[in-house]
Amino acid sequence: MKPMKQYMLLLLAIFFGCVACDDSDNKISMQPEATGSYTDVRDGNEYHWVRYAGLEWMTENLKFIPDKGVFAPDLTPLPEGYYNDKKNAEYYKDFGGLYDYEAALAAVPAGWRLPTDDDWQNLEKALGMSISDLKQSGKRGSIQGELLQQGVEGTGINLQLSGYLILDDRVMEVYSFESVYGFYWTATVDESKPGGNTIYYRQIIYNSSKVVRNSMTKNNLLSIRCVRDATSIE
Repeated sequence: MKPMKQYMLLLLAIFFGCVACDDSDNKISMQPEATGSYTDVRDGNEYHWVRYAGLEWMTENLKFIPDKGVFAPDLTPLPEGYYNDKKNAEYYKDFGGLYDYEAALAAVPAGWRLPTDDDWQNLEKALGMSISDLKQSGKRGSIQGELLQQGVEGTGINLQLSGYLILDDRVMEVYSFESVYGFYWTATVDESKPGGNTIYYRQIIYNSSKVVRNSMTKNNLLSIRCVRDATSIE
């Protein structure tokens, strides 16, 4: 083989080798600072948690039912026929409850809280979101949407694509955007909207690295992830 040809092949080998290294190096792998578990004494459900930037986040959606039925009928007005629907029971087993805002506040166990918008931003910042993106509305971030959905092999946060429900006069039997989107309440009112009835939420999207920050009215039914300060260790 001629020297020039050998030289060119060597350069190509080095180039493609570096690309492969870069791809590997750019794949973000992040682990929590600590992990643990918590048992809700009200119903015996066990939840795991992961710690990031001084906060401990449950890694499963909350399942507690404040009164009876699947989605807190005394706090979340739904037709009675809704609660015993087989599909709803299967959904609850896989994804936990869906709560309107008032039910969400009531459902959180002692020592935990419904995360504020700042709590979510704290987590997003810990996962590498830029300061300029944190308070933006709409789709934000670079890879945080993917990191938030990783299981124990990665961040462990494991946000689920559990969809949501919008209440109307019908008995709801299907979940909007299940396996496509996940919607999670914050505890923070969107002060830019009149009436104090609009609450910030987070939304994750299937196969998307972005995280949506937006707001909607209190009567919609979303998932809950509880959070507590790391100093509140059992």
